[in-house]
Amino acid sequence: EKCQAQTMEDTEVAVFTEVASQDCHFHKKGAEIYMVLEGRMVIEVEGQPYDLDAGDMIVVNPGTVHQVKQGSTNFICRVVTIHCGGTLDKYLA
Repeated sequence: EKCQAQTMEDTEVAVFTEVASQDCHFHKKGAEIYMVLEGRMVIEVEGQPYDLDAGDMIVVNPGTVHQVKQGSTNFICRVVTIHCGGTLDKYLA
């Protein structure tokens, strides 16, 4: 399911868990900062998996293909998208 996002002029902030729907995508303009608040999350960036624990963060630059992997681990993650265009700047890979 799609998580709710707080939208500002050119920035979005959302919090999601392992049950949120994810797909492999990229943004032409937006950069995303993923911050794991609780648990362990796996994100694949340009085909490379990264294990992130609570307190870890990763920045995904524009044009970079990425996907949060769903698995058996529970997590809570905050994502901040800068220079966001919402769904207009999301492209499936």
